[in-house]
Amino acid sequence: MRRQKIFFVLSISIFLLFVGCETNEGKVVNGSGTLSIGLTYFKDQTTATASRIHHFTQDLDLETYTEIIELQEDRNIPKGVTTDDITSDNPVLEGFSPAGITMATDQDGVSAVNVYYNRNTVTLTFNLLHGENSLGENQSYVKGLYEAPLDVKKDVDLGYTYFLDHDFGPKSFPAFDTTYDLNVASISNFIEEQDIAGGTFTRTVEGVDYTVTVNDFILASKELPQYLLEQLGIENQSHFQGKLRVPVDGEKQDFRPVENLSWFDCIVICNEISQKEGLVPVYSIDGESDPKKWGQVPEDYDSPDLEKWNRVQMNINANGYRMPTEAEWEFAARGGNLSRIQMGTSNRDYIFAGSNDNEKVAWHVENSSACTHEIARLEPNELGFYDMSGNVAEWCWDIFDDYPKDDVTNPIGAESGIYRVQRGGCYYSAAQEPPEASEISVYTRTKNTPYRRTSGFGLRLARSSAPMGPIE
Repeated sequence: MRRQKIFFVLSISIFLLFVGCETNEGKVVNGSGTLSIGLTYFKDQTTATASRIHHFTQDLDLETYTEIIELQEDRNIPKGVTTDDITSDNPVLEGFSPAGITMATDQDGVSAVNVYYNRNTVTLTFNLLHGENSLGENQSYVKGLYEAPLDVKKDVDLGYTYFLDHDFGPKSFPAFDTTYDLNVASISNFIEEQDIAGGTFTRTVEGVDYTVTVNDFILASKELPQYLLEQLGIENQSHFQGKLRVPVDGEKQDFRPVENLSWFDCIVICNEISQKEGLVPVYSIDGESDPKKWGQVPEDYDSPDLEKWNRVQMNINANGYRMPTEAEWEFAARGGNLSRIQMGTSNRDYIFAGSNDNEKVAWHVENSSACTHEIARLEPNELGFYDMSGNVAEWCWDIFDDYPKDDVTNPIGAESGIYRVQRGGCYYSAAQEPPEASEISVYTRTKNTPYRRTSGFGLRLARSSAPMGPIE
């Protein structure tokens, strides 16, 4: 029996294609109503004895049929045998339903029965996870013929930037008309945002304690996965992908973190995701917020547009995606208002994000096998954030400079400088003694030029939950 399977081409435009194993060609077929074809001239049972069976499947034009040569067989078919009798002995093809039989005589004079199969109508019901379409509903649907393309973007109201969930539904369909529920998700489902209540933490500068205050903000609980970037139609230039850089056994390639990102790459990604989600972009260069109009991303200190890109501005009160500030990152990594120091169980926070044992929470040079790992494989910190120590270092907005010797509220870094801040360390970072000096501790900060890319540089998305108020 020829088996036909359905695969989904996933993109932010939600193009759904019913693909047969022999061809993916065809035309868009009525995506909103009943699909049928008249079969009144087909008979339900044989009217004479035949010695051969041919099987024909309906083509996409709904008017012609093509014989499945490999299913031709010589077999005595008595008068009065029904379509059901024949198809029960020769199982119905997946995606097609028996339509009727006719009698024929082949060129070699052998009497034959021709069995015809219609394409099934498949209804796809989209369950919008944690979201609504533009009508305020959490479910949409579309109908179409098995093996025919459906333009879901055109025919289904999915609201903003919905795309099919990673484990969304069946990989093949049985041979009868039916309805399938498919889960679709928004960007925020895959980012897994968390609202963080603002608060304070103590930062020690040259032996003196100062108070750092941050307002409420939103932060992704996981590092940006390669799967999400690819579904958004944004180039994935990660080093760890492809046949030569497969994940370790038991881990999924799709959910390894995006890496090989420069700081400039991050502002592009943040604005592109904001635009796709219908949010106000945070970053602008010379008043322009569309990254496609910024020109080539600088890749070294000789890049002709480097000076222009260094003029990037941040509207932290916009509701779009951005990098966290260094203060936000540290507040979240140290557990926010749930940190050990706030709970009074110790006179200081954990050394790493969620533990004093780096093996529990961090991929680093001693345990990573020299590669990145699927996000959220280790334990989270108190707030439920994964991989804030190790795996990939996470870019922050701030221009690197010495910490201010003062109490500060919502600090956003220096006004000028060459380097940008990174926090958390990565899979090749050392976890040496003393722990406080480890490259993956919640206290350690590193710096890099904004155009530099390596396999250890990644991104955790943030957003402002409300106007930030005063910034310093």
